[in-house]
Amino acid sequence: MKRRVVITGMGTVNPLGNDVESSFARALSGESGIDVMTRLDPEHFTTKVAGEVKDFEPENYMDKKDARKMDASHNLRWLRRKWRSTMQV
Repeated sequence: MKRRVVITGMGTVNPLGNDVESSFARALSGESGIDVMTRLDPEHFTTKVAGEVKDFEPENYMDKKDARKMDASHNLRWLRRKWRSTMQV
């Protein structure tokens, strides 16, 4: 039996951008999302660069009160689960 995949939408939050259009455009132009660390003190690591998500506003995706209860990594994981739950396979 052949499996079918239905794409219901596309979304992304990554070091190049917080939506498909800007991420794709920056990737095509050869930009890198890698930069000097800003969220963590780089003095504690052997590497000083990272691919950090910038300008992410969790309030655009979830209730402001809920967003404040979680740190940045939890907000991103919550968003990933939300997007994944809307996908049909």
